[in-house]
Amino acid sequence: HSDSQTFISSCISRSSFYLIFLTLGIAQSGDATEIGAMNFILSSGSFESEMLKGGDYTARGAFIASSIFFGMLLGGILTGAYGDRTGRRPMLLFGLCVNTVSGMLSAVAWNVAFMAFCRFCAGLGIGAVISSIITLATESSPPSRRGFWITFVSAFWAIGSIYISLMAMFIFGLHGMSWRVFCVASAMPCLVDLLMVWLVVPPEKGEVPGALRHDQPHH
Repeated sequence: HSDSQTFISSCISRSSFYLIFLTLGIAQSGDATEIGAMNFILSSGSFESEMLKGGDYTARGAFIASSIFFGMLLGGILTGAYGDRTGRRPMLLFGLCVNTVSGMLSAVAWNVAFMAFCRFCAGLGIGAVISSIITLATESSPPSRRGFWITFVSAFWAIGSIYISLMAMFIFGLHGMSWRVFCVASAMPCLVDLLMVWLVVPPEKGEVPGALRHDQPHH
């Protein structure tokens, strides 16, 4: 009976460990989705006619496209430093929340200035997520397997890029829908992961489940 309980406890512990890193990976894919989405939005015919006045990519398009990277710069620096005091999980939740809200608001943008503001806010969120997930992956993985788990999380960037490409093919190519629908679709990974982080990732390092303690072997 004791051996059976130990086995069940070990399985639950390992499952929790793997689920946490899956959650961190999805957060990484959400960042890739938000960044990659703008490429498809800018090339959308409906976006060009509504927001770019027939094709003003030099001024309007460049302004919108660059705003997300300016936000990333500020977001990474500010939240990285602030996360040292508040913890990585709150910063990760903050970044995912900002990404979700700004993505949804992008769908109702009525002019270039508001669209650029939404993309700037998305950049803040992306910076917060990136600075949090790499640190969380480093702190949560056993030293002997740290390189593998950081690589595992980082690999989800490609999955996010594949997701947003498929969404573009489905929304624009197959169904000819508006770029506003695409903005909502691009925010979905962040929304899903926001819920996953809240439910799965431990709130404080001292409360990390046994699966995350470095003195336990993982394979």
